[in-house]
Amino acid sequence: MKYSIQLFNIHLDVNKNLTVAFMQVFGISLTISNIICRKFGFNQNSLLKDVNLSTLNEIRKYILLEYSIQNGLRKNIQTSITSLISIKSIRGLRHKLKLPVRGQRTRSNHKTQKK
Repeated sequence: MKYSIQLFNIHLDVNKNLTVAFMQVFGISLTISNIICRKFGFNQNSLLKDVNLSTLNEIRKYILLEYSIQNGLRKNIQTSITSLISIKSIRGLRHKLKLPVRGQRTRSNHKTQKK
């Protein structure tokens, strides 16, 4: 018996819940994972080993059509950050200086962002 299933070049543990297993893919959150489970008729507490391979292929096709994930999402995020830097906005400047972007305080805890 397999101990992991590969989905989008990520090895998912077959003994985990479906929602938790789908959340290991970059770009799929808890709500999106719950939507996927509801669409394909699975309980949120069902395990990944209960899903057969044909259903898993359908889920893979659905995710690719509906959501931007993994490298495509990373590329979109990076291009949006570089466009903010190029137009010299405040957010772009904060990204460039590696400071907190969304209004967090910098007196005591910006050192985490700068690492």
